[in-house]
Amino acid sequence: MKFIVNALDLTKILKTVMKGYDAKETESSACLEVTPDSLILTASCSQAHFMGKIPHIEIDTDKDSTFYLHGLTLKQLAGIIPSSDTKITFDFVEKSRVFNISYTGHKFKLPIESDFSPKPKPKLTKIGHIQASDFISTMNDLLKIVDSDPTSSEVPTSCLHLTFEDSELRFFATDQFAMSEIIHPYTELNEDKHEILIKHQQAFLLNKQYLTGEVLTLVKTNSQFGYIDNDGTVSLVNFSALDPLDYSPHKGVAGGDKTVTVTKDTLRKAIDTVSKLSFDDEIVNFNFNIKKNILNVLNSANNEIEVPLLDNENMTDLSLSYERTHILNAMVPVLTDEVMFKFGDEIREGTGAYMAKVSPINQSGDEVTNTFIAVMSKMIE
Repeated sequence: MKFIVNALDLTKILKTVMKGYDAKETESSACLEVTPDSLILTASCSQAHFMGKIPHIEIDTDKDSTFYLHGLTLKQLAGIIPSSDTKITFDFVEKSRVFNISYTGHKFKLPIESDFSPKPKPKLTKIGHIQASDFISTMNDLLKIVDSDPTSSEVPTSCLHLTFEDSELRFFATDQFAMSEIIHPYTELNEDKHEILIKHQQAFLLNKQYLTGEVLTLVKTNSQFGYIDNDGTVSLVNFSALDPLDYSPHKGVAGGDKTVTVTKDTLRKAIDTVSKLSFDDEIVNFNFNIKKNILNVLNSANNEIEVPLLDNENMTDLSLSYERTHILNAMVPVLTDEVMFKFGDEIREGTGAYMAKVSPINQSGDEVTNTFIAVMSKMIE
């Protein structure tokens, strides 16, 4: 059997689908289905299932055939085969059970595994359609907040939360000190409410380069969640059986009527700079001086950078301490140039801990309405 495919099509599908192959798992598999119309590649492991197909340029058979291939070799081919408009020939040698792969003077052998039995294809339930830019960029941002501490692996803070209800998709993530909820509209294909928790490692596999205007079809099975992209490629990862967090009480106590507005990049650079000058700990101190209209950002060695306040209302002098990662995580979902911090009263009197609401400010000077962010300062020791 011999068939020819386009190298650009092949490398694209290999780089996506082979994310589902895990060389550390003996049951992980890479399957190639050859039909008279297309080439279908599937890679799966205990945590993921990816499947995509491309058309043939030429084929010399009218029969369907299935081959289980050497996954590591396939992954290596993804980095070797040119991403160009080149013809690649697959020639199956029955006697030696290999594919001879050739193009423009290059020749490779792709071994065929013989000890796998066919796996059932997942039964997909379509949830809805969403802009790829909304889904992928928000997921990537909030994964930076998800608690990655190994001791938290069996609690909901280790998961990205996705809630589908009333044509809105709510993303939520927290590291136990910073938290963010971002809401995007989507087109419902299923009226049921869906609550899905995905651990960081699995959610990371869903990252992709998307086209401008690309729409994803969000899908799930009994144990996996993912999407179908514009090329028809299916990307699925396991979701967690953990119960979702009820973070509504935190939304109720975050913020207040004391507000300050700063330039996001100026504040981030100040935090980064004083952190690099601190060799003993990760603590960043905020001292608000309202008379001078500045925020002093300091480390434990009293290295200090002044950040001008663009605006403040009802604010009083206030001193707070944050873990560097917590305050930086709180600013990850801020996509605007300016950011407002809102403060109320101490969470508990005498603790020195405040739950601040962090609000992105758009060019019109208004708060971005689809984004909720909060961050808690450290308690007085």
